[in-house]
Amino acid sequence: MHQMQSVDANLLLALDALLRTGSVTAAARRRNVSPPAMSHTLSRLRVAVGDPLFVRAGNRLVPTPRAIAMRERVSRAASELAHAAMEEDRELASRGGGRGGPDGHPIASLIA
Repeated sequence: MHQMQSVDANLLLALDALLRTGSVTAAARRRNVSPPAMSHTLSRLRVAVGDPLFVRAGNRLVPTPRAIAMRERVSRAASELAHAAMEEDRELASRGGGRGGPDGHPIASLIA
């Protein structure tokens, strides 16, 4: 079994969305990316983890035992990332900073 040595935060957030929705399309919508991009991200996750993570059951993705075992930790980590981004946005706003994500969007909006 592979261990995820270092994982891109976007992969973690995508996995959280996939676990919450059980759908590539719904997870893509939640992450504001295209379904093909989410599908590609799922492929990257599968390689990183060394597990299929999900199996198809009709229109739904059913998490594998490995994905189920990771669910709570992934959810906590995604929540921590969202909290940290919101704190960063507040800090920037309090200093009058106009920075944020692409196109001036607040950082927290990128991971919500």
